[in-house]
Amino acid sequence: MTEKTAEQWKDEGTQSYKEGKYNQAISQYTKAIELDGGKTAAYLSNRAAAHMMTGDLQKTISDCLEAVKIQPDFIRAYLRAGKCYCQLGRFQESISQYQQCLLQDPKNSQGLEELNTTKRAVKELESAKQELAKENYHRAKAHCDIVLSYAPQSEEAQLIKLRVLAGLGEWQDVMVISSDMLRKDQNNLDALYLRGLTFMHTGNPPSAIKHFKNILQLDPDNVEARSALKRANAYEARKKDGNDAFSAGKYEEAYTIYTECLEIDPKNKTLNSTLYNNRAAALMKLKRFEEAVKDCDKAIDFDENNVKALVRRAGCFTALERHEDAVREWERITQLDGENHEYKSNLREAKLELKKAGRKDYYKILDIHKSASEDDIKKAYKRMALKYHPDKNNESEEARKDAELKFKEVGEAYALLSDAQKRQRYDHGEDLQDIEGGGGMPSGMDPDMLFSMFFGGGGGGMGGFGGMGGMGGMGGGGFDFGGMGGGGRRGKGRHGHGHGHSHH
Repeated sequence: MTEKTAEQWKDEGTQSYKEGKYNQAISQYTKAIELDGGKTAAYLSNRAAAHMMTGDLQKTISDCLEAVKIQPDFIRAYLRAGKCYCQLGRFQESISQYQQCLLQDPKNSQGLEELNTTKRAVKELESAKQELAKENYHRAKAHCDIVLSYAPQSEEAQLIKLRVLAGLGEWQDVMVISSDMLRKDQNNLDALYLRGLTFMHTGNPPSAIKHFKNILQLDPDNVEARSALKRANAYEARKKDGNDAFSAGKYEEAYTIYTECLEIDPKNKTLNSTLYNNRAAALMKLKRFEEAVKDCDKAIDFDENNVKALVRRAGCFTALERHEDAVREWERITQLDGENHEYKSNLREAKLELKKAGRKDYYKILDIHKSASEDDIKKAYKRMALKYHPDKNNESEEARKDAELKFKEVGEAYALLSDAQKRQRYDHGEDLQDIEGGGGMPSGMDPDMLFSMFFGGGGGGMGGFGGMGGMGGMGGGGFDFGGMGGGGRRGKGRHGHGHGHSHH
């Protein structure tokens, strides 16, 4: 069987190339080159074309350089080598190849065009560096994207793009690109640093610390990694101090530590979102709800889906009696986590509180807490009734009218809250009209009569108390009028109108 000639191997290689079988074509061109002794530039150029199609730019360049050694006027080889150098981001070597091409053929249009393209890539790369240095990230990104359109394998442009993306806070993209670069070179210090930075900015300081330590093992003098490691360690230590203080009930101390911690890495939105949320928790314990809302706002600005901060802000709204805001907040929270039964329950509770807020707040009128005892209610009535009695507020007609209104409301508040059944219905959010419809002492009773019941004094009118059976706690000596004067009235209240009281 006759051995194939170099030309036959070349022809078979060309056929394989046309069929898209590039690796087979490379093998066949290699046979031709070996038989030829590497004397024919066209064989090397053809193999370079096949290498280029497989993406092996370095081998493409090697074959082109060999081809022009054999045939210095081989224009196609210069053009191909120039393009590969450009794609790799080796711009000066690319320019040199195009210049060699133009020495051989000064009017070569492709050579002129590619030379200008490479020069533009150099200019855009320089602009990207300048904008990055000024932290003009959007401009830097625009320049960088142009460079990468010409030089997709430029490591320098990729690293600039990584830093730009980091500056823009596009951490998911930084993670993808840096991980890809590290698969090619696990000791790429820039990629290691930016991947570590990504962990830091996505709430994983321990992984970030590992990356920074790895860099310092490879390059002990790496300033960036050392600075980042210092920040990460400081954050972890101070945050733990703050959490420990909070757990120990030292809320002022926790607040101070979280405040200091916020200064460690001011641009880190994820970590600072957590810190603002933690500081808000300390503020809530200190009853500084307005400040806590502001910290929750900042936490949510940094991370709009920070459910913990949303829950905390909802709690602040309730404490501040901003019930509409609380309902809106719980609705947003349940949209983010619709499976959480506690959140659904809190939404129902917030809606109930909003409904209650539309009524008179009898607890606020008496200036007492919702957990006030029966005795607390009586004491509060005495205090507030004396404060707002019209006879004590007669410096002007307007002051007297205002006092009369408040005096009446104080009486209404006592009448309802001193009745255990009515108070229970009130606490469950029932409308006042429905509660009063249930009988018993009407909220519209004469406030002067109620005042007289406590403090004694002037004439009749006591007969109007015949319907006071509904006032739980008033019978059986429920009031202590001792020392208040009007002892005779006390007797009348118990005996003369005893049929109106319920004794237990």
